[in-house]
Amino acid sequence: MKHALLYQDWLIGWQYGAHKALEDEIVKQTNAEIITVPEHNFEKKNRRIEHGRRLGFLREYLPKMNMEVNADVAWHILMAPGDYNLDLVKNWYKNVKYRIVYVFDTLQPIEKALVDAFSDDTFNIHITSFSEAVPYMERITGKKWYAIEQAAPEDFFECLPTDQRVIPFGSYGRKFPSFHETLLEFTRENKLYYDFSTYNGTLVTKFDPYMYKHYAWHVSHSMFNVCWPVELTDPKRAGTLNPITCRWFEVAAAGTCIIGKKPANQYFDTILHPDLLVELDPFKKRNELIRDLEKLWQNRESHLKLSQQLRNENIHRWTWKNRVERMLQLIDEADI
Repeated sequence: MKHALLYQDWLIGWQYGAHKALEDEIVKQTNAEIITVPEHNFEKKNRRIEHGRRLGFLREYLPKMNMEVNADVAWHILMAPGDYNLDLVKNWYKNVKYRIVYVFDTLQPIEKALVDAFSDDTFNIHITSFSEAVPYMERITGKKWYAIEQAAPEDFFECLPTDQRVIPFGSYGRKFPSFHETLLEFTRENKLYYDFSTYNGTLVTKFDPYMYKHYAWHVSHSMFNVCWPVELTDPKRAGTLNPITCRWFEVAAAGTCIIGKKPANQYFDTILHPDLLVELDPFKKRNELIRDLEKLWQNRESHLKLSQQLRNENIHRWTWKNRVERMLQLIDEADI
């Protein structure tokens, strides 16, 4: 079968590293033709008409753009429904038998955008990265949905030996403020380096693949990496779901010891591993957390050994290679 990847070249932000990694794996496995989706001039200048926003209803009145897709299978990857603009391209899918959309973010606060983008028949294979979201997505869109979880690119996050891990503690993305301050104090008092992200989402003008490589280098060179679930750091965004985001897979793929708290998600231990992280209670008193961190640091070699063992035993289940293989099975099994 002939495959096509519908690619958006205007996406901005470090978060699109995982997005691009999935697209690269699709092209690698299917030899898909890359077709650039046009950006609508009106939408570019007026972001208030994106799906889910107050003026989103105006989209149906905009003149449609042209894009030709000659393929048996068309793939479209979206970080969130707000990025979706194929509704502004006329009839691109009429001659494409299998039309796959994979959406990273299908959380409840963006329900209106999800309904607006995925309630029609443009796609006939719908995939969310959040297993818990399937019943919810089927209810609000009236369509069949599958769950294929997020992942890490194969061999991108290196599992380095202990003597090359020059970053004692790392934390990238979501933080729990009081724990962050305690870890700052602990590392300062023990003359250890604590590496953490300070990006606020306002300086990047275009997605740069080097940003993802830079992040991967830091994760791979860390001994411990702090990870918190979305429902703890941003409960409003999580809604009633407990999402498993790509960061869990990325840190696990690097064989770095994860500290923090896992999502309260029934699928977490099966998708990843029940012994994947050392749980910490961020609500403990400062002196109790300091003692926990001292114990972690004293036993760092044994923690890293276990993390690397788990990585070597499970890496085949944690990569985008595995995810694309499973998506290809959906095509084989589809009754279309």
